[in-house]
Amino acid sequence: MIFIGFSGLTGRTYGLIIARMPGVKLTLSVPKEGVLRAKRYAEARQTTVSSLVNRFFNSLEEPSAEEALITSSSVGLVKFPRGKTDKKLLANALAEKHL
Repeated sequence: MIFIGFSGLTGRTYGLIIARMPGVKLTLSVPKEGVLRAKRYAEARQTTVSSLVNRFFNSLEEPSAEEALITSSSVGLVKFPRGKTDKKLLANALAEKHL
């Protein structure tokens, strides 16, 4: 645990306690360019590569029963024009929006 104390402009003293969760070390084999890209991405967002990986792992959780029900009941609600996919329609909409 880390305690950081400081005084505010009004003379009051404030404190901040930072508790670190114990982590498990994970070794990955990633191409060097991928590591450099991840570090630049993390730095630009004022976070760490470990935090990015942790958030990614958390996103892999199975959907709740309610989310799965909503997703499965939504299948077939939208009919795409013949020869168009959702990716093509999205690409066209983004192109129109940003032109």
